[in-house]
Order: sequence, then structure tokens, then C-alpha cells
Amino acid sequence: MLRVLSLVAAVCGLTANAYASEEADVVKACLETVHKYAVHVDSRDAAAVAALFTEDAELVLPSRRAKGTAEIKAGFEAMPATRRTIHHVTTALVEKTGDHTAKGTVYLAFVAFMPGEEGAAPTRMSADGIYSDDYHIRDGVCRFSRRKLDIVTGP
Repeated sequence: MLRVLSLVAAVCGLTANAYASEEADVVKACLETVHKYAVHVDSRDAAAVAALFTEDAELVLPSRRAKGTAEIKAGFEAMPATRRTIHHVTTALVEKTGDHTAKGTVYLAFVAFMPGEEGAAPTRMSADGIYSDDYHIRDGVCRFSRRKLDIVTGP
């Protein structure tokens, strides 16, 4: 595959190193977006979460679907104030697919805590999931154009 990429890069007037460097920059930018998503969701910053998506992006979660940054932001703002989450990204694979696009598969462990009734222990839910991501890259910034979560273990 690397030989094919090198040949394509040479035909397009790029060196293999320039193509590899550009691909590495895309991967780095998208991995940064993946990790920011986990941090912003866990810190309950709905505006920062929404800013990681393109204006017409789609977010598909097991509990809801949102289209566009306004719906994405509103969905995170609607989370109960007492709910706390911890996302742990275990593996993230990103591949550049075009001039301004990439795809990714992100594996994670997730824990959510909901406080119990007065005096009761909090309810703890844990699950493992896989995000299937489509990214849009512009001026070195990677944003989700589609993000879909599939739960693979849990309740």
C-alpha cells in the first residue's frame, strides 16, 4: 500500500515524505479532536463539544440522534446536571481518505455515574463502545462530520 501511495504522490508531484507528512498531520489533528471530545463531554462543556463538529454534522448515539451543531449542543446541555461521565479512549485509528476527509474507528471504555436517592449509593453504568467517525479537515483543523457510537458491552 505504501508503494501505491508513493507512486500516487510522485505522479502528483509530491515526494513520498511530503505525502506521509501530510497524512501524519491529518491523523494528528483528528486524534486531537477525538481526545478533546472525551474531555469536553466529561467536563460538561456543550459548546466546546459542538465546536468539534461541522455545521451540518450528524451525531448518532444509542439514546439519540442529532443533526447540526445546534442540536448537538442542545443534546449535551439537556444531560442531567447530576450525571457524570468518564471516557477513556483505548485505541483510535485514523486514515486520510481525501483532500479534506478522513475516517476513524475509536475504541473506548465509558463510565457514567448517576447519584442515588438521598443516602443511597450512586448508580454506576459502564460500557465499551466503538465510534465510527467521518472527519472534515480544513486549514489543519479536524472536525467530525459524522460520529456514530455502537455499544459493544454494557447494560
